[in-house]
Amino acid sequence: MRTSWIRGLVALGLVAALSTAGFALDDVTVQLKWIHQGQFAGFYLAESKGFYEEEDIAVTFLPGGVGIDIVDALLTGTAQFSVIGADSILVEIGQGAPITAVSTIYRINPFILVAFADSGIVTPYDFIGKTVTATSGYDDVQFRAMLNNLGIDLASIHTVPYEYDNGPFIDGEVDVTISFAAGSLLGLKKDVGDRAINLIWPDDYGVHFYSDTITVTNSLLEENPDLVLRFLRATLRGHRQALVDPEAAVDATMAYAHVQDRTLQTDMLDASIPLIHTGEDEIGWMRPDRWQGMYDTLLEHGFFPNPFPIEDAYTLQFLEDIYDATE
Repeated sequence: MRTSWIRGLVALGLVAALSTAGFALDDVTVQLKWIHQGQFAGFYLAESKGFYEEEDIAVTFLPGGVGIDIVDALLTGTAQFSVIGADSILVEIGQGAPITAVSTIYRINPFILVAFADSGIVTPYDFIGKTVTATSGYDDVQFRAMLNNLGIDLASIHTVPYEYDNGPFIDGEVDVTISFAAGSLLGLKKDVGDRAINLIWPDDYGVHFYSDTITVTNSLLEENPDLVLRFLRATLRGHRQALVDPEAAVDATMAYAHVQDRTLQTDMLDASIPLIHTGEDEIGWMRPDRWQGMYDTLLEHGFFPNPFPIEDAYTLQFLEDIYDATE
């Protein structure tokens, strides 16, 4: 591999000469889970610092959004890597998608429930007899799994659909609303002003769902594992650097951000850091017991008509190579 001496050329600003000498960088496209924003600061920082170039990669980031099929981007070859929710990965594999997770960035899921502090609602036990917004799909599974873990009967709670509107919560029509710690919660905090809120995390009650997870096709794993290794090494380096130099990470984000509000992007990165750096294991690491727990929860809620071995959903091969460690 050319990486060792290419790094020297990168440092000298001679990367462009590589193409003229016949040494083109590998073009890699990444399909992001959502629009360009601070949630993906580690990726942007890795690009701006030249970490991908040092791994012989020229990277392009595609924003996600409403109507964009993140898995389809992988399967059609539009992207070589995608950032997908871990629960979505499991469901897609259960439906036959030939994809595999190689690293998890958000090791704590940002899905939370929010109540006003003056409501007296502090734990899920306080939901009994209250009105709670809920949603369908995987987020609803986390909510139900949390109640199951605590022995709380869903029928004891009045649930209403989530309307992507903070008005019913602010006006007192609902007692608890769902939100996302590194996203919609930032807008909710702005809407409620100085009024204090309590955050209830399913992760605190035994529901450990990974969120933003780097995923590839099985064919790429088989045909070009070296590219996967190099991409992941640069990406995780970018995320580690973002933790120690958040100012630079925000600078890199602003070159991409859909919403050109530096304060918002800074707040999003600040909210993302504890989801990425949990104090256990390495950045990007995945634990087999967490994958098993997600699988068992989704299976219990009927998401897998055709069960499959959980080991088919992820690989630790590249993380072990990068960190020279084993689970």
